[in-house]
Amino acid sequence: MTQQSEAALKKVIENLIEAGTSFNVDQLDMIYHTDLQVIMLSETGEKIISNKEAFKSLFQSKRARGDDPLNSWAEFHHIEALEQKGHVVVSRKVNLTG
Repeated sequence: MTQQSEAALKKVIENLIEAGTSFNVDQLDMIYHTDLQVIMLSETGEKIISNKEAFKSLFQSKRARGDDPLNSWAEFHHIEALEQKGHVVVSRKVNLTG
């Protein structure tokens, strides 16, 4: 695990956030790994686990409805870059759970 690989992983997540906030599903499809797993906590503390197809569908729906872009605020709490996997814990101020 190096600082350089953690910085690269953070940049990928920042690009992912940018693509998501603007509902760029084609870009998300290129960024999302087949085994993507996103674990979200709702405002009430409910744990919601999502995957690549569910997230693409969510953003396709938002784009189709003409929703306003989401904000890109993010606070990174933990970034871990391994040989074949990465783990990122990030807080976002976006309601994707309801």
